[in-house]
Amino acid sequence: MMHLLQDLPLSDEVAETLSGTKTEMTPFLELAIACDEVRWNDMIVGAALLSIDHSTLNALYVEARRFATEITN
Repeated sequence: MMHLLQDLPLSDEVAETLSGTKTEMTPFLELAIACDEVRWNDMIVGAALLSIDHSTLNALYVEARRFATEITN
């Protein structure tokens, strides 16, 4: 995985986070995964940890889903 990540234009911190190293970005990745897997409890905990209120989290989720739909069509 790290070899693949090295070929992408990512910062070292993003590549380390994606490869499983705990970084300052890890809570954001964990929240994104929780949202993708619709794990409500983890979403609530992750959002609170990052000081993201429910309406903002919902708006970000809707925006991300819309973007994903656009790039896959």
